[in-house]
Amino acid sequence: MERAGKLAGSGANPLTDDQKARIAELRKKAEAKIAESRIMLDDKIAKLGTQPGSQATIMEAEDNVRREVAKIEEETGRGIEKIRQGPSAPKSS
Repeated sequence: MERAGKLAGSGANPLTDDQKARIAELRKKAEAKIAESRIMLDDKIAKLGTQPGSQATIMEAEDNVRREVAKIEEETGRGIEKIRQGPSAPKSS
């Protein structure tokens, strides 16, 4: 529950508009990456169809996507926390 509160923005230091915008952009990029991974998985599954031996390949692809999604979510969480803790500095690319 504490983590949910932190992610929702509750706490002693309210976020600036810039921080909110940067967090929203970070989340938007993460959602796009996750959607892209899932679309690629769906495409792979459709191409493999019911070919003999495809079930193992599909399961491996699903596991890869799960790991990739977890990695994206972890990186996003770290990025959000960094934005929350740090001063509102301009974005560096």
